[in-house]
Amino acid sequence: MDSDEEEMRAMRASNRYTGTTRKAPPAPNQKEDSALPRSSERIQQGDDSDAEMAVEEMSELKGFNMPLSFGKQKPVRTAGPQAHNATQRKGRGEKPVPKGVQFGPRITDVASKAGAQARMGRATAPEVQPGPEEDAEEEEERVGPAMPTGREEPDELPEPGKELEVIPVTHEVEVPCFDKAVTAIGLDPKGSRMIAGGLDGTLKFFDFHGMSEAKEAFRDLEPVVGKMVHSISFSTTGGQVLVVCSDASARIYDRDGSSTPIQQTVLGDMYVRQMEHTKGHTQTLTAGMWHPFRSEHFLTASLDGTMRIWDMTADPVGMDQQLPCIHVLKTVDKRNVCVGGGSGKQGGLFPTCCTYSPTDAKKIVAGCSDGSVQLFFDKARFMRPDRILRSAHSEGVTSVGFVPEGVEFNLLITRSLDNTMKIWDCRMLSDAKGPVKVFDDLRTAHEKTGVCTSPDGRYVVTGTSLSKNALGAATLRVYDVKTMTLAKSLDFGKKSVLQLAWPKDLNQILATTTAGDVVMLYSPFSSRKGALHFVGKKAKTKSAFSQLEEAGTGPIFNMTDPDEIKKFYSTGHGDMYRIRRSEARAAQKTLTPTRPEESGTKMPDQKFGDFAALALKAGAKTLHLNSTRVTDSDSQKALLEYQDKISAAQSNMLVDNAYSKTQPNKILDFSEDVSEGDKRMALAMRGEFCRKCGMKNCRCVDYSVYGQSGKKQRTA
Repeated sequence: MDSDEEEMRAMRASNRYTGTTRKAPPAPNQKEDSALPRSSERIQQGDDSDAEMAVEEMSELKGFNMPLSFGKQKPVRTAGPQAHNATQRKGRGEKPVPKGVQFGPRITDVASKAGAQARMGRATAPEVQPGPEEDAEEEEERVGPAMPTGREEPDELPEPGKELEVIPVTHEVEVPCFDKAVTAIGLDPKGSRMIAGGLDGTLKFFDFHGMSEAKEAFRDLEPVVGKMVHSISFSTTGGQVLVVCSDASARIYDRDGSSTPIQQTVLGDMYVRQMEHTKGHTQTLTAGMWHPFRSEHFLTASLDGTMRIWDMTADPVGMDQQLPCIHVLKTVDKRNVCVGGGSGKQGGLFPTCCTYSPTDAKKIVAGCSDGSVQLFFDKARFMRPDRILRSAHSEGVTSVGFVPEGVEFNLLITRSLDNTMKIWDCRMLSDAKGPVKVFDDLRTAHEKTGVCTSPDGRYVVTGTSLSKNALGAATLRVYDVKTMTLAKSLDFGKKSVLQLAWPKDLNQILATTTAGDVVMLYSPFSSRKGALHFVGKKAKTKSAFSQLEEAGTGPIFNMTDPDEIKKFYSTGHGDMYRIRRSEARAAQKTLTPTRPEESGTKMPDQKFGDFAALALKAGAKTLHLNSTRVTDSDSQKALLEYQDKISAAQSNMLVDNAYSKTQPNKILDFSEDVSEGDKRMALAMRGEFCRKCGMKNCRCVDYSVYGQSGKKQRTA
């Protein structure tokens, strides 16, 4: 039996029977072998149970990676719990300001020396066990609430079975995007891709599945040069993206970020006062959103005071074949007039943000620049709002959203520049009844400060800004909708929080900041996909050969040539791109010829000028010109003077000499047959006739003076 066991151990240790490239663990020690009874001993003891034998044999094979199928299998690499330790959110904040009397450095030095001597004395003294009375005194001294530290306490790990009930903010990871603020963010319905738009008008496309710890975007795009991105919204299918920039046209791109848009909205006529009579926006766009469940409809808001609904299946208009709108929604001021806020109009009103109700899309809400909130109900023809909260906020509204309550969305959230966030009930929406809850002291310094809700509608998330010359820090705050209290406050330091998103498929909170990055808050226990795909996933290391190929051998300069020395020093100042571009232009096949200087000046090349003079002289001799001087100023005039000397026969011979022997009789006859009527008409049209009525004898002109330089109509 010992020989069989040795043979089995040799087979396990061989490379032929290992399913993966990992090595087998070392053989167990003698104590572990004695702890597990061998199958041979169980057989000698009379145990004939095949099931128990299989269990014992599998316990011995545990950890040896024996293959379950033929062939070498690729190991699945997943980030373990240790990978998320680096991204765990630690408590941070400002250090507590010491209170009381502050001593100088000399007194503190003396106190530190005295404390060190006291500690040494206690260390050398014999240890005395405290009695029960002393323990009671210490406990009495510790009674009372803990002193505030001024720091954000680290989050505790959730209890088993309650992972989904905890807000996913235990860990965070920052995705760098731009140098300036990230003003828009969009995620596809499955949560696999993210698009970020910045204040500089650039879009960056991220694929969570293909990302690594480097957090690099796979596509950069600039729809309009220098125009800020206001909104990014994916369609319900995730194949198309609505991008709204600070111009008058919205653009539709595919999910891969192609350089040219799929479609673009048409520009309206700015000279039309009634906005329903033009097919597009006439002023800068401010917001946009795709329809919640219709993949061909989307909504945009503009500075012209209107919101428009567009249909991707509508017939394009204009030379560029662009989309026209199908509905116009007007936001009105206190006079019930839509005037818009563009073109420097005083007291104008325009929608700054807009949204659909998520499930039924029967409500369209617009937050306006004067602080009002205007609600439109779904109907066949949109014109004016059905409900208006004229005194909702004292300043412009930055974001609006709905709170889900099962399948209904009756609670409306508004965020404003007046440092407040309010919750309204759409069933009793009026200024008289007011909001359900008002959250004050939320500093807002940016017009793109957003708000979002959790997928189950339990929490509302918003951010605060860091004002100039103000103490404190920017925060991200999570409020409980049921209790209307603050559930969590996260410190963001000097980075103000702008746009927010809490997708259902990820269960992660995404927050954009003014520092140009996207902060992803998640929990490794309840979150899915998203940040979990690339946290702990190291980027592929490139070989030295591939790096050498990408970098190239570099330019080689001759340090004995003054021109090469100048090039060498110019590369040190970052001008290598300009040098490469000039070298590529010099090496291309088609080059732009050197333009000659102005007429009357000397040719740039003396040899080329001599050749041109010889060519003109030889041509003059061939044409038998009287003047063969090269100094003739106008060669065209000389040729026109010689034209009168050439007869018609000679002019024909210039061409017909080549065909005199091969085609003595012309095969192609270009003459035309003129009918008798045309001949009579030609004869009738000869001579003088009136250019006004077409007749020879008429009373339009005084024929007594006809033929002279000035024609005068008859006055008598």
